[in-house]
Amino acid sequence: VVRIDAGSQQASTLTLAGTLETGTNAMTRLRAAGIGEVAVGAGSRVRLVETRTGRHRMQLEQGSLWARVWAPPGQFGVGVAGADVIDLGCEFLLKVDADGNGSMSLLSGWVQVDNLRREVLVPQGTRVRVNGDGAAGTPHAFSASPAFVVALEAIDARNGAVDPQGDEVRRLIAESRPQDAISLLVLLRDYPQLAEGPLFERLAILLPSPLATRDAWRAD
Repeated sequence: VVRIDAGSQQASTLTLAGTLETGTNAMTRLRAAGIGEVAVGAGSRVRLVETRTGRHRMQLEQGSLWARVWAPPGQFGVGVAGADVIDLGCEFLLKVDADGNGSMSLLSGWVQVDNLRREVLVPQGTRVRVNGDGAAGTPHAFSASPAFVVALEAIDARNGAVDPQGDEVRRLIAESRPQDAISLLVLLRDYPQLAEGPLFERLAILLPSPLATRDAWRAD
């Protein structure tokens, strides 16, 4: 059963501030104001927060939401507890629990995940953890090893305040492949103190083009 504003509906329009809920075995599709399409998965609840020319926002309170958008960057966004996912021309899948904890997987294009504590640009083919009570995680490739993801999340959990020569960084490096260079690059951008350790040298090896010197990185 799909319910809009607590009433069972076969098809209808989700009005401003309206809420849509799907049952445990139900899903539904929506047209997003002529700028894209949205599918809401089973066991989900979404709310339409804003809709006007050039700006459309939904809130995923729990469950899953898939969106494909062809509007100019920034027009469409989905909020979850603690963060906003802003479309930059993309297709993505967002899954969260009632506390806003979950993940965002980017199938094409780019999105920006922002909760005022950390702004993360997420490229195609990567996944990022979203946290209801903390900053978004660092993007990692779909194919990243479980050990790489564990090491990455350990660094994020401490907001990068780890020893640049320490075990967390060395475990991350040991599991890194060329496909994981985006994660290392984001870590160094957001936590520049990590450039003081072997993470900088590992990224220089993985990147197809030369990396700036460590001194230039510090200056930035």
